Order: sequence, then structure tokens, then C-alpha cells
Amino acid sequence: MGGSEAQRQAGGPGGAWTYTGPTQISGRIKSLAIDQTDGEIVYAGAANGGVWKTVDGGDHWLSSYTDALPQAIGCIGIAASRPTTLYVGTGEDAPGWSATFAGAGVFRTDDSGNSWYPLAPFPSERCSRLIVHPEDPDTVFVGAETGLYKWTRGGGWRTMIEGHVSDLALDPTSPETLFVGIWERGIYKSNNRGEDWIALTNGLPYGPSAGWIKIGMGLRGQYGTQFLLAKMGSPQEFLYRTTDSGQTWNPVWRAPIPPSDPTWASVVSVSPDDESLFFYGGDVLFPPRGSDVGKNPIPDIHLDCHAVAFAPSRAGLCYAATDGGVFRSENIGHSWSAVNNGLQTVQFYSVGVSRSSTLRIGGATHDVGILQSRDGGDWQNAHAGSERGFYIVDPRDDRNVFVFPDSRLERSADGGVTWKMILTGIDKGGGTEFQITHLAVAPDNSRRLLCLLANRVYYSVDQGENWHPSLEIDANPTRVAFSESDPYRSFVATDSGRVYRSSSAEAGDWKEPYDPIDRPPKGNVTALAVHPSDSELLYIGYSDAPGVSLLKSSDGGRHWQPATGTGQIESLPAAAARSIVIDPSHSNTLYVATEVGVYVSHDGGATWNQFSAGLPFMGVSELALHQPTNTLYASTMGRGMYKRLL
Repeated sequence: MGGSEAQRQAGGPGGAWTYTGPTQISGRIKSLAIDQTDGEIVYAGAANGGVWKTVDGGDHWLSSYTDALPQAIGCIGIAASRPTTLYVGTGEDAPGWSATFAGAGVFRTDDSGNSWYPLAPFPSERCSRLIVHPEDPDTVFVGAETGLYKWTRGGGWRTMIEGHVSDLALDPTSPETLFVGIWERGIYKSNNRGEDWIALTNGLPYGPSAGWIKIGMGLRGQYGTQFLLAKMGSPQEFLYRTTDSGQTWNPVWRAPIPPSDPTWASVVSVSPDDESLFFYGGDVLFPPRGSDVGKNPIPDIHLDCHAVAFAPSRAGLCYAATDGGVFRSENIGHSWSAVNNGLQTVQFYSVGVSRSSTLRIGGATHDVGILQSRDGGDWQNAHAGSERGFYIVDPRDDRNVFVFPDSRLERSADGGVTWKMILTGIDKGGGTEFQITHLAVAPDNSRRLLCLLANRVYYSVDQGENWHPSLEIDANPTRVAFSESDPYRSFVATDSGRVYRSSSAEAGDWKEPYDPIDRPPKGNVTALAVHPSDSELLYIGYSDAPGVSLLKSSDGGRHWQPATGTGQIESLPAAAARSIVIDPSHSNTLYVATEVGVYVSHDGGATWNQFSAGLPFMGVSELALHQPTNTLYASTMGRGMYKRLL
């Protein structure tokens, strides 16, 4: 590979990671805050991508957050009395969903996002709603998975009510009045700034049947702030209305189809000028027109809506936060347009690159499709599925690409232009929902493939046209790899720490190469790499094995030893290892993607150094090396794709 030894030891001639796309496609936005006097100034809190700011209504976005802070933004709030002051609650609260990330407290800025500082230690890792007192920028309420908390300057945090808070509302005309929704308990009201609470049960469900609660409040309509909507109920969702500040409630809408899970996406938002106009939904968003209640969802907005915010200074202007970024409407929701230029928040599960001099790169994302790019051009949706999986490029012919988003396995023979489903022979368990775990293409023969599903390994000798079972075990295979120096040798790792080796997968001669006493530790193996020129040298990385994140074998898997380094300074952190790339020109150099960035070792795992300069503080889901240009690519779960010259 290129670069002198001194450059390689210092991190390479490229110096630092740089962003490489996409620029027009955005990922999941969880919350919004709009300036009180200028509806073109909007702040967006990304689910795992920090805070972004636009001053032109979404035509252009710039980062308004510090890369070194936790990137998972659960909620954001702006001070009406001082618009340069904002707060963010870090950690996304969506119970039970693996695609969310914990945070590390609440942060504040007093200069419109140029600099941030933490408040006193916050007693929860996930936040759902944040409201700044309308008259006092030094008082903030935060709903979290452990309760509702109030912060005041000089007073720190106080617990106002315990429970898993899903939403919060504060009456801006009477700030001592608050409403809080507690998951599977109900709605509570306080008339004295949160000191005392009463349960609202007159017409509302309570207990487990209350479900995941969202609250919307009116402002200048017929009933003013006495008007509230509550979206709640389990398993069927209902919309309830009150016009007397919660004393009595009546149902006004029933979801035509129960949502898959409202803890992922749920919203109700009332127009400040006309309470008869309100948005509601989650998986899909319904329009704010009374005659359309419960009928047809909005067609021109991305699925999974998390928030709708109205511009206080401009009637009709509103924004929506979705899994596909930010959308804007000038006519209170009659029509929408995506406004994501520069909003770098795509959540990539993976990255794959070609080995040809012409760069082909792609990755599977969360809910914005399989994205790909050619020779550094614009990223585009390959229209091969919605989310999850990997993007595997044939090492011999980059026209052959394999992807496997949810419940699909597809091959393209023309570089991602058209796709063909290739599932013949694979046992899907009799269901329509399944997930191919991993796939490998033999380095010497594009027709030979291995893929993993459930507890089985399958092989194909005709490029996936037909599949045949090769191995069935009492664990779930997670990673598969061919050896490049011995293409008939292959390895499979599992979610129980077991490793299997084969010299002819077609013949099904898989075996665990070690004696029981030398078996690797139990744990979920999420990374596997075989050295390009030595079929005996391989590494496995764990996501959850106690005390170890990376193991090395120098004898084809018969014996294993830790490769996490020694000492506190030159060791890998105790974080999940997601991907391993071995330098093909330097047998002792390898790169590991972890939940806290990228690390490099130049001595086969004996010592480690950070290799994250230029990356935001977040997990890297996969690494891929484009050998012709000596460029390492990193997919992040919330800030798009990065590259670094080695």
C-alpha cells in the first residue's frame, strides 16, 4: 500500500477522515425546534447524528453541534424568551428497538449552537421531550425513561414525577400548568409547576391500556390552551380531545390500522391558529383537515414521522421530522417537500466497495434504502429494499452486487441498475419475514457464494440462482468469510462464540477446528476477517463477550488469544467490535470499527491507537478498503459515510 512507514504509523498520508456522502439524502430526525421570530431558522435533532441548523427553511443545513458530544438526540427545545439558548436531551427513547442509542445527559447552548456545555449529571440515558419555560430560559423540563425532571440555574435537577415519560406539554399562557404522559399509566396534570399531580381518567384509558402517549396542545384557537389532544391506547390507538384543560375527554378518532409499534414513531400536533387542524399518526401521517380524519394518509412525506412543528411567526409554515429527514409545508400540510440538502444524518448499517480502479461503493441504511455511488458521484437509491443488511461487491466483477435488506436477497448483474430475487432453495421458515445475516463471494470464482439465515449456512455454485444447505447448528451464524489465499477454505462465526471452518463448503465438511478447552468465549461475534495472504491468520470481534472484544488465531482457528492490547492507553476500548479490515500489504496492521470509533494496530493486536480523527463521536458499523486507491471507508449509524487515505 502507499505511504511511507512513518506516515503509516502516524495514521496515513490522508491525515483524517472526511465526509463522503450522501448530501441530498437524510436519515432519521427525531425532534425539531423553530425560532420564535423567524420560521426559516430551524434546528433538527437527529436520532444519532447530532444537531443541525438551517437559516433558510431547509434549503441548506450545517452542523450546529460538537462532534465530541453524544450524537443521539432524543429531544430539543428552544427558549422563547431568548432564542439563542437551546437545550438537547441526548439518548433516543424508543423502548425495545435496537436501532436506538443511549445518551449522556442534557446539554445547553447560549450562542445558537456554536458551543455546548453539559448541565448537572442527568439521571437518565434516554429522553423523550424537552420544554424550556416560556419566560425563563434557565428553567427546563425534560421527560425521560425514568421520570420528569426540572432543571433551574443554581438548583440542579429535581424529580417531578417518576415513571417512563413518553410526552410532555406546558401551557405557555399559564406556565404553572403541565401535562405529562407516562407509558402504560396515563396522563397526569399539575397546576403548580410540577410539584403536585393528579391523574386524568375522565374519559381516558389508564394503566397498561393507556399505551405510548403523545400530547398536542392548542394555542390561539376557540378554546386556547384549554384544548388538548391525546394519542393513546393499546393495542388499538385512539385520539382523545379535551376543551376544558383535561377535566373531561372524548374520543375523536380511531386508527384504521393499529400501528406496528407507536414507541418507534408517534405524533400529534395542533395548529397554533386553528385547533381543528392537527396532524396525527406515526407509521404514516394523517393530514390536518377535519373531513379527512382517519382516512387517507399524506402521500408526499416519508414514512415514520416523529414530530411536526409549526412556525410561531408564520401561519401555514410547518416542518415534519421523519425517518427520511425533514419535510416542509407552506400550506399547513396540503403539500410537502423534502428539505435535506447538507443534512448528513443517514444511518448506514454497512459499506461495501469494489476492487476495481473504478470505485463502486454502497451500503444498507435505516429506512432510506440501499444507497450507492459510482466514482464519487451523487449517492442514489438503488431501489433494492428499505433497510438493514449488507452491500457485497463481487471482488472479481464489480457489476455483480448482492444486497439483503429485510426479507430479501437480491443480486444485480449491472452494477445496481436492476435487481433479481435469489432465494430458491433457502428455507425461510414458512414466514414472510426473515433476515439474511451475511453473505460472501469466493475471491476466485464469482459463482461460488455462501450465505447465512437463521441457524443455517447455504452455498451456491451458480451465483445464487439455487441454494443448498451446507451446515445446520444450534446457534445463529452471524459472519462468513472465504480465505483469499486458499479460496476453498471458509469460516463461519456465530452469536454464541462458536467458529466453524470448512475446506469445501459445498461438501458440508464444516467443523469446529479447536478442542473444547480452546473454544473461544461465548458471545455474539459481529466481525470476522481472514488475512488476505495467510489462511491460518484470522480475527473475530465480539459485541458482548465479557472482558474481550477481539480474538486472534494464527493456526486456522485451533487456538485463540486476546488481541485487545495491554495496558489502559494502548488497548481497544470495552466496546462492541463491528468490523475488521486487515492491511493486505502489512500483515500485522489491522483496523477495527467499534461502537466508539475506529482503532488501528500495527503489531497484530498487541497495541492499539485511536484512528478516529475527523469522525464524530459515535459507532462505526463497518469498514471497507478500496485497494486501488488505498482508501478506507467507514459507515456510521447516523452521520453517513466517511473515507480516509491510508
